[in-house]
Amino acid sequence: MDHKKAFRIYDLYTTTKLNYAIVEKLPTIKVNIKGKDYQLNLELMCQIPLNDPKQSEVPIIMIPRVPLWYWSDDDGTLRAYDDKTNLELSRQKSLGNDTFPITFGKWQYEINIHTKIQKNIKTNTERFMWNEEDRANIYRWWKPDIPLELVNGNRVELVTLEHSSIEWERVSQFFHLTMPSKARTGLLERATGKGPKFKDCHTILKIDKIVNPTLRAHWEHELKMLLNSNILSDPSLEYVKLLFHGTSKTHPKIIYEADHGWKISYSRDDALWGRGLYFAQSANYAHNYAYKTHTKTKKVFLAEVIVGDAIHLEEDSTLRQPPLKNPEENSRYDSVIGLRHDTWIWIIYDDARAYPTYLIEYKTM
Repeated sequence: MDHKKAFRIYDLYTTTKLNYAIVEKLPTIKVNIKGKDYQLNLELMCQIPLNDPKQSEVPIIMIPRVPLWYWSDDDGTLRAYDDKTNLELSRQKSLGNDTFPITFGKWQYEINIHTKIQKNIKTNTERFMWNEEDRANIYRWWKPDIPLELVNGNRVELVTLEHSSIEWERVSQFFHLTMPSKARTGLLERATGKGPKFKDCHTILKIDKIVNPTLRAHWEHELKMLLNSNILSDPSLEYVKLLFHGTSKTHPKIIYEADHGWKISYSRDDALWGRGLYFAQSANYAHNYAYKTHTKTKKVFLAEVIVGDAIHLEEDSTLRQPPLKNPEENSRYDSVIGLRHDTWIWIIYDDARAYPTYLIEYKTM
């Protein structure tokens, strides 16, 4: 908020960080607004300038919004309820009602907030429900077990995950949050409420975990160095994110068998945020750049990307590294984040800051 003028709404990326801080119950976060750093104190409700004594503190006001709820669609992806339904869900929960009827569109449902189940009263069809915290937990990084020392030395290995393993379930769920698992082949019969027919699509065939000790050692060294340099920084920082990447016509083995993984030198000069390595939060976005095999299947990476202290920028093809955050100390942001087709894209400018953890092979029907 600008105390001399009318309200100013924070940009989308800052709002996303604020939402994260609220879910995680963090007292402060650090943000960058128009090239300047600020601390947002959610206990004192003020915006504090950092590294700029000419600016003063300004109060901030949080205008509560209705928490978002999601339902799992027939195709497997999560869909947000509309504003009216979210408002009713919030109202019923505040009244302490675990089970209650609700009208969503032209249909009536029974909602169970406790079990997170939506049941169609006419067809008895049940769907899972998710809240914002559930969704945030799925997107949180977990640390896969990548051994740095193998019996056979530093040879690269692909470890195929068992379908029954917890790790397969994690990767599969992560993939299908933003990639439909089913496609509609029929129409909804309005008279009877009978649902349309579906067929499987984007079916995962295999998930390989990549064990490259040399590449992993480089990646873990980069993470350790970044953590040390940001030790007094923003507690809300997510230093590592699991993000998707499609290699287009480049065979994935060229990346996962190399000592440095991706090579910035292979990147295009005219890319949207300059010559860097691009990773997407959405599997569906990476699907557009998936590697196509001779058997007509597709492959994308789910990579561990060291994003650190990211700055949200508009498209700028002249970028060759993140901008300075403190010119006096010659310190830079760790990565750049941009919005493309409703998907967050992270761009890094250092080869060693991305590890190709999983290679997902799937078929599209």
